Amino acid sequence: MKKLFLATAISASLMACNSDDSNPSGSEPTPQGVSGTIELIDVDTNEITVNGHRYNADIIAYNGTLLALNQLQKNMSVNIMTSDQDGTQVRLNPTIVGVVSNVNHTENTFTINGVVLTFPELSDDIDNGDWVMVSSLPAADGGYTVLSVVEFDDVNLIGQAEIEGLISALTGTHFQLANTIAVDYSNAVIDDNDTLRNGQWVEVKGTYNNNIFDATEIDVEDYEDLGDDSEVEGIITWVANDKTSFELNSRGRFLINNQTKFDDGNLNNLTAGQMVEVDSVKQGDNRLATEIEFDEQDNDDWELFEFEFDGIVSDVTRTAGIVTSFKMNGQTPQVIQTDAKTVYDEFNQVNFVDGIDVEVEGVIINGDFVAREIEIND
Repeated sequence: MKKLFLATAISASLMACNSDDSNPSGSEPTPQGVSGTIELIDVDTNEITVNGHRYNADIIAYNGTLLALNQLQKNMSVNIMTSDQDGTQVRLNPTIVGVVSNVNHTENTFTINGVVLTFPELSDDIDNGDWVMVSSLPAADGGYTVLSVVEFDDVNLIGQAEIEGLISALTGTHFQLANTIAVDYSNAVIDDNDTLRNGQWVEVKGTYNNNIFDATEIDVEDYEDLGDDSEVEGIITWVANDKTSFELNSRGRFLINNQTKFDDGNLNNLTAGQMVEVDSVKQGDNRLATEIEFDEQDNDDWELFEFEFDGIVSDVTRTAGIVTSFKMNGQTPQVIQTDAKTVYDEFNQVNFVDGIDVEVEGVIINGDFVAREIEIND
């Protein structure tokens, strides 16, 4: 699994209390690990600003290739790590990399690795055959909301295709990303020997040919190895009805309790489509959000892609002992799928059988109803 951040001790003051104050007394330390987008580039001081924090750009790299500060652009996704020994490392973290085709500057659309994307700020200089890096966030409909499209001509970067997204339709050799891009992983190396499952967010490297992305390397992306002195920026992609947990960037879940601090908002502002910056600490097998800072709200109608069902379970289907789908209330043809992010609240999926009475919260991804949390009704 990709190690994005340095694990360091978090200040105890972050756990002190629940507050709506956006400017607590005293200066807050700059996180040693940050995942977010570039807000400002200052060539004169060799600094970039990410999530409101300024960092020296000591080392800039993508897949082992060193880059110059003037090759960066605003709204590119990056991961930043700082240490006394190595200085500040800026790692580019694009969602999709490859050659563009079907460029339409009138409609501001283009295709890359089989994905049709729209970007209102698409540069007139980008043409068919150019290699680009696309930074994006998950969209409400399961696709991509493009933040930036950056052309590059470095010979060391051209040919390094990659794509990130949610796994679906997984078989022993193939899966789909965003329910549209076919990936052949039969010859791929899976980082940390992770077991692939539907619903995981993965980074896939390889080549795109004849409508198939041939994977050479796959990395499961989540927040399990997030350092305690780190901050993640992104979009909330699901929120539990009781506001005790939420999902960020379709990658992983954060818990909330009475120690969670809120800046520029409060618990009521925690909704799908909301942009946030999240500090967190490890708590058992979970991550607890210690501070949530609110930013702008996404314009997509996220509530149209959420569901909640209540009733009796039927037609439970399992694969290798793991629940993969079920129906509810007998009279509905709607199949509800489960995946790697489905949580069984205070019970084990072994006990998930036909006839039990449950409440199911979930999201609709490309027309598929996918359970995020299942709780037994009292």
